[in-house]
Amino acid sequence: ASYDLRVLKEYLIPLIVELDSLRFVIKKDTRYMAIVTEELRFLDVTYYIAPSFNYSQFLDAYGASAKKGFFPYEWFDALQKLESTQFPSYQDFYSSLKECNTLEPSMTEKLSSDEVELISRRPSKTSPLTSDEVFNISKFRYETASGTFYMKK
Repeated sequence: ASYDLRVLKEYLIPLIVELDSLRFVIKKDTRYMAIVTEELRFLDVTYYIAPSFNYSQFLDAYGASAKKGFFPYEWFDALQKLESTQFPSYQDFYSSLKECNTLEPSMTEKLSSDEVELISRRPSKTSPLTSDEVFNISKFRYETASGTFYMKK
């Protein structure tokens, strides 16, 4: 997505050029549609899904077992943070672009079965998530992500 551009331009592309042979790059305006090397094929999925779809819906449409992850974009401002042994704090997932914590579910987002179980109901247009439910789900997402981080060590 467009907010990834800074990381791509400043860090990833120079590193790819240094470590691998760049085959081609496809740009549209200021965004990268594809970066292809001998060893890597980076595709911005937003260019390959229908306009009304989001990434979660794209994964569901193809029966993918993987779910959308969460990333602390504004916290990640230096490559050295890849070597961090501390998981970013809950507050580090705040996005000034979205003006909320990225762990918070949107009103249109499909919840996982674990998240539905956590709040004991499936939200709908007529019965949307409450602020307490949004908070509980975002904390659950944080605990799940941080648990995965420490489990892999």
